[in-house]
Amino acid sequence: MRKGVRIGLQVGGLYLLFWVGNLLQEIGHLPIPGSIMGLFLLFFLLITGIVPEAWLAGGADWLLKVLPFLFLPSFIGVMNYSSFFIHQGVVLAGVVFVNTLLVMVVSAWVGTRIARRKEDA
Repeated sequence: MRKGVRIGLQVGGLYLLFWVGNLLQEIGHLPIPGSIMGLFLLFFLLITGIVPEAWLAGGADWLLKVLPFLFLPSFIGVMNYSSFFIHQGVVLAGVVFVNTLLVMVVSAWVGTRIARRKEDA
């Protein structure tokens, strides 16, 4: 029970940062989406040490575990456009493959750099 409450509060903290990012975007009439503003705010708070990583880590881990379920509505929505995918399927598959490959390469590169920094420190 306590773990569930702690994770709920951590997810709530992440949502609060998302909400503040949206608020900043609306007030400032910025061309950057509010969710990205929230990510910048989270990054700033973590880098400066104002918010320790441990305060949000459990909630972030939980969100990563349930992430596939969050994409189900999008996948089901895509099924409404099956005729489009039948005609453009090969092109779309190629685009998805290339983008997935790019994400994997960049993620591996960033992960390796972070791991090296931790080893050097």
